Amino acid sequence: MISEYNGNRKGTVGLNDISIIALAMTLKLPIISMEKPNTYQPSVKKMRIPDVCKIEGVNHLSFNEFLRAEGISI
Repeated sequence: MISEYNGNRKGTVGLNDISIIALAMTLKLPIISMEKPNTYQPSVKKMRIPDVCKIEGVNHLSFNEFLRAEGISI
């Protein structure tokens, strides 16, 4: 089930996340987010942005990885 606001209901994927991933695929750009893959309990119902990016072949970077890739130091 895809929902614009999932209210933390199980079995839903936020429409905003899917839209962002689709836009990144279309524009061939990476996605930068603070989400980490769901490695503890891999589940189709609890997929996070990095999980979907991996399946769809979209490059995903954490914010720190993005800063390093761009040569930015704080």
